[in-house]
Amino acid sequence: MDEKELEELKERLPRGYFKEVLKRTEVSEKTVANFFSGKRYRQDVHEAALAVAEQHQTALETLRKRQQQVAATKDKNQEQSNA
Repeated sequence: MDEKELEELKERLPRGYFKEVLKRTEVSEKTVANFFSGKRYRQDVHEAALAVAEQHQTALETLRKRQQQVAATKDKNQEQSNA
């Protein structure tokens, strides 16, 4: 994994990702820190980080959909009250 890929991954991770990756891998803090600093590659840490990023992305998409539904309901209610 090159530096650019690592930065792109970190940009997609939520706040508190370090602890979540740590829990999922059951390795030392230093091992996770070394991965995220680019000092040492670990496949298990990489896979856990990707899983956390994917989970975060799914949660964001769900929130966006729910927000759109709320906005659509509000618009519909306003149209009905104006009629």
